[in-house]
Amino acid sequence: MDKLTIIIPCYNEEKGIKETIENLLSLTVKFNGQILIIDDGSDDKTPEILSRFRDKIQVITHPINRGYGASLKTGILNSYSEHIAFYDADGQHRPEDLEKMYKGISDYDMLVGSRGKNSHQDYMRKPGKWVLSKVANYLTNRKIPDLNSGLRVIRREKIVNLLHLFPDGFSFSTTSTIAFMYL
Repeated sequence: MDKLTIIIPCYNEEKGIKETIENLLSLTVKFNGQILIIDDGSDDKTPEILSRFRDKIQVITHPINRGYGASLKTGILNSYSEHIAFYDADGQHRPEDLEKMYKGISDYDMLVGSRGKNSHQDYMRKPGKWVLSKVANYLTNRKIPDLNSGLRVIRREKIVNLLHLFPDGFSFSTTSTIAFMYL
């Protein structure tokens, strides 16, 4: 199995994007893959940092900030590999976890990473995410370990057919997790 497109939605990530790219480059060589970054209208130094990697990555720029889900949709529609991965720009994920997930995808349409307790968290969003998680677990009658994880490996042909269901904002993760549970 080879050829993986790693889609990284990116908005004002000057603090973490350089290290994130550097950490993933060896993985792209290993799997004959590519890094596709969607710069969602960043107005910090993110575009300047991305320009340093132009020979190693592909960048698509939204002229204005359209949202996390819109960035993922742009990435999906501009990828051509059998499998795609979503990976957050802020360095909260580990390449070895992505590699492990990619090696295990053959029997599934989507695998979602689960962040540990020591992972980066926005504490202002924590109460809302807790409520959303409880509602999703109730509605699906299943325990979903990390409903909003930005680390995913997906069979591209499956998600392309569902794009019309997904919003342009952060709820893309939640919506796609639940949609894939009912494929």
